[in-house]
Amino acid sequence: MTPIEGHVQAAKEAAVGKKLDPPRRLRIFLNGPLIERARSNLDAAEAQLLDLAPPNDIFGQMPSLLRHVQRHLPATDPGRQEFERIARSVGMNDPNHPSRQDGGDQDLDSEKAIERERGTIVTTVRAASSEALREHVRLRSFRNIVVVTAALMALLAVGVAPTGFFRPNLGPACFSPQEGNEAVVVCPTNRSGPFIPLKAGAEPHGHQFLSCPDLGCEVRV
Repeated sequence: MTPIEGHVQAAKEAAVGKKLDPPRRLRIFLNGPLIERARSNLDAAEAQLLDLAPPNDIFGQMPSLLRHVQRHLPATDPGRQEFERIARSVGMNDPNHPSRQDGGDQDLDSEKAIERERGTIVTTVRAASSEALREHVRLRSFRNIVVVTAALMALLAVGVAPTGFFRPNLGPACFSPQEGNEAVVVCPTNRSGPFIPLKAGAEPHGHQFLSCPDLGCEVRV
C-alpha cells in the first residue's frame, strides 16, 4: 500500500466510524476527532498527489489552489505571498480568469516554473489546509462551549423555578435604598412609601407593610 492509499484508507475508516482498538467509551464525543482525522488524512493525500502530479495538471489546479491559500492564510503570510508570486509567474494574475495563452513556449515556461517551485506549492497548500482544519477545530470548540453553557443554564432555570414556587421566601428579592434620612423598600413588583429607618434601640411607632403576592413576600417597615 502506497502512502497515498494509506491516507485515503485512514480517512475512510474515520468517515465510517470504524471501532477503535482499544475501544473507547462515550462514543458521542468522538465524532469531532473522527472528522478531523479524516480531513487531516485527505489533506496529506492531496499534498502527496501534488508532489507527484505532472506540472500541467498542477497548472490546471492553480486557480483553485490559489483561492484555497488566499482564503485560509493571511495576506502577510510569507508562504501566501510566495504562492501568489508563483501564480503571477505562470500568468495567473486573477484566480478566476487565468491569463494563459495556448502556446508551446509559454506552456513550457509555465511547466518549468511549476516544476521548479513544486516544493513551495505543496508546502503552502498543506499549510493552508492545516489552518483550515484549525479553524474547524476552533469553531467546534466554540459550539461545544455554547451548547454546554445553554444546557447548564437550562438546568439552573429548571432548578430555580420549583424552588421559587414552593419556597418564595428562600431567596429575598427586596432591597432598601436610603437617601438622606428616608428609605424605601423596593421589591420586583411593588415598593413602599418613604419612611425614616429606626435607630438601634428605638421603639417603633407604627408599621407599614409591603406586599409582593407573586413572590409570596411581605416586608414590614
